[in-house]
This record gives sequence, structure tokens and C-alpha cells, in this order.
Amino acid sequence: IRSLGDRTLLIGFGERIDPAVNAAALALAGRIRAAAIAAIVDIVPAYASVAVHYDPLACGCGDGEAEAWLRKRLAPLLDASDAGDASGRAHTVP
Repeated sequence: IRSLGDRTLLIGFGERIDPAVNAAALALAGRIRAAAIAAIVDIVPAYASVAVHYDPLACGCGDGEAEAWLRKRLAPLLDASDAGDASGRAHTVP
């Protein structure tokens, strides 16, 4: 997990093109959504990463402690081995 400014954490899964990597990123995004952590304002999955945008004032912790607060809540979600359904959806573009 790395910081992207003062309101976003980026969780990376490597830099290779691999359906398993994408499935892991999508599964994590789903687990984060399901956890319904109050300070999180947006979850943006990409092919090999998940960006977690948060409101540091919504965590109810002291100045400069929001990132540590969120990392603590995300940690158990990172350890889950469920890759979820990697089948995706088909879209037809006319």
C-alpha cells in the first residue's frame, strides 16, 4: 500500500498482465465495498491496483492519523484469498 497524496491509498498487485492479478484487484475492491468503511468516499479498481479515496476528517481521529487508521482497517481485507468471479461482463458497443 502506498500513499497518493493526503486522501488516497493505492494497493498494487504487481505490474504484469495476468487475469489472476486482475481478479485479485477486483475481488479486493469488492471486499472493501462490502466492508462499508465510513471514511472511504470512492474505490477505483484498475487492472492491477485499487485506489481507495478517503475523507481524513470522517475517521474521527487526530490530525495526521487518518492514513494509519485506514490502513489498519484495510489490512484484514488484504489477507483474504478469495479471488472472486473473474468472468466479468460482456458489453456490445454498437
